[in-house]
Amino acid sequence: RMLMDQMEKTLASQVFQSNLYEQLQKDISDSQAQSYYENNKASMAMSQPDTFLQESGGVKASVVKADNQEQAKKIAEQARESNLKQAARDFEKSDAVQDFDVVNNQTKALSQDVTSAIMKMEQENLPKVETVGSHVVQATEKVEPKYADYQNVKSAVKDYMLNQELQKAYGEKIQELREKYGVQTNQEALNMFVTQQGGDETDNNDQE
Repeated sequence: RMLMDQMEKTLASQVFQSNLYEQLQKDISDSQAQSYYENNKASMAMSQPDTFLQESGGVKASVVKADNQEQAKKIAEQARESNLKQAARDFEKSDAVQDFDVVNNQTKALSQDVTSAIMKMEQENLPKVETVGSHVVQATEKVEPKYADYQNVKSAVKDYMLNQELQKAYGEKIQELREKYGVQTNQEALNMFVTQQGGDETDNNDQE
């Protein structure tokens, strides 16, 4: 009898989970998903960059490698009066100018200290010229990240919302059942179910 009771509880839990998932699917409209994406795409891109992030943001900048720190200071002084390219030309350093459409933590062509200095300038009024050792950097403008167009990630947005809502709704329902019937939760099984359901839904959307 105890085995039968356990089987009935397990079956009831599985039916409840499936019904809950289907109901939540129906509750998420296109307009709700698009609004959610517009308001949360930055955090969504942080957790799933391959899906939601098209191009990373950062700072547009130019960099010149001077012969030494003293020359770097002189180039910087002149660059503040004109611009870095003109100053580099005056010091016969035109060939040493590097232009970057965007500098961020993924930039490999610059040393970490130069990259960090440019990234810090993102929070300041631009354009701005600074020296970093024997380098002269001119940050010209902040570059905003580019996120995937909603129409291209619509199913992924709904999956993301669904998993968030499923965790919340399931937790609330289990708490209700626990108080009423003494139901116990297998959190590991719940997490596996959420992951599996999200994957199944993505596969179905891909097939469509």
